[in-house]
Amino acid sequence: MNTYLKKNAKKARARRQFLLILAAFFAAVCLFLALGGRMRSGQVQASSNQEVCYTSIRVDAGDTLWDIADTYMGTAYDDREDYIDEVKAINHITEDALQAGSYIIVPSVMTVDQGDSLYR
Repeated sequence: MNTYLKKNAKKARARRQFLLILAAFFAAVCLFLALGGRMRSGQVQASSNQEVCYTSIRVDAGDTLWDIADTYMGTAYDDREDYIDEVKAINHITEDALQAGSYIIVPSVMTVDQGDSLYR
């Protein structure tokens, strides 16, 4: 009888561990979806033949958020300040100064013609 109880206790412990791992996985998926939705909600709507993509760039000495906005914002943004605010939010930047040599994520606009594909 003692062996029977040990086997049941072992099964119950394994079941609890499985449920805990399953719950952690479910929570991670929910968190990923919530943060992914938050990122998408900040996207600007490009015209029908344009797509807003995110790319990583290296900050060179002398680069400013305004220079980066002029280079990458395209026509999808009505205002350069809106673009800069999005770059700051994506990268958790609180000040206007950038550190040379660091990498930041920036939205950029790509023109996509009908039939084009990002995959080959």
